[in-house]
Amino acid sequence: MVQIDEKARSLSGDRLPWTDRFSKPDLKQLRSHYDAAATDLFDEARRSVSEQNAVEERLAWQGLPWRWTLVFEHPKDPTRAFAYLVPDPDNVKISVPLTTDMIQRLPLRKMKKTIRDGIESGNRIDSVVWACWDVATENQLQEIMDIVSTKLACIEEEMG
Repeated sequence: MVQIDEKARSLSGDRLPWTDRFSKPDLKQLRSHYDAAATDLFDEARRSVSEQNAVEERLAWQGLPWRWTLVFEHPKDPTRAFAYLVPDPDNVKISVPLTTDMIQRLPLRKMKKTIRDGIESGNRIDSVVWACWDVATENQLQEIMDIVSTKLACIEEEMG
């Protein structure tokens, strides 16, 4: 569980900058509620996703429950977005929308249960599964980044 910095709450009254739909936070405000370890994990997740080939980042209001979220997009991605980095005060979250074809290419049996569970419990809309994970450790982030890399490989193969 992440410790919420009480100073972050006071920046906008009782509300965290992440929750205020009418005031777009900057990146510092967006992660101000995390302790040092969670901030490092958030920054590493952001760097790891954004350095993927042709991926662009934008901050966008996503409504409840994700609120202000970093949305990563790839111009040839068949899903709504390449990935989402959600600065939830309780835990850093990453969502990677995956098509059925992408999931079939993943070595699910070799993956840890928490990673498989994120895929299996993801919301399915048409042929896209919205896999989502709370990111608690660097090892878990690396396992999620393996999925991100597989997704990118699928996109690039389809581009020809």
